[in-house]
Amino acid sequence: MSKMVSFSVDTKPPNQGAMKIHTKTKKREREPVPINTDDILAKDIQLIISQTNVSYEVAIKVYRECEDDLVNAIMFIMDNNM
Repeated sequence: MSKMVSFSVDTKPPNQGAMKIHTKTKKREREPVPINTDDILAKDIQLIISQTNVSYEVAIKVYRECEDDLVNAIMFIMDNNM
């Protein structure tokens, strides 16, 4: 007995939800840059990390660049495939 399999292909342009394939390349080691985390809420950083799967340092940097806006930080990371 054979099963029928069906699938669909997303034909939208890449910036509108099409599947993307990522390859990882070896990055140069960088020295950590000290970041002031005194006024950052730990739960915000943990949420960014859990939703985007980035490192702690990247989460803090983007959070700061987005003027401590949690939603914009997550969207920025997702849009830029960090």
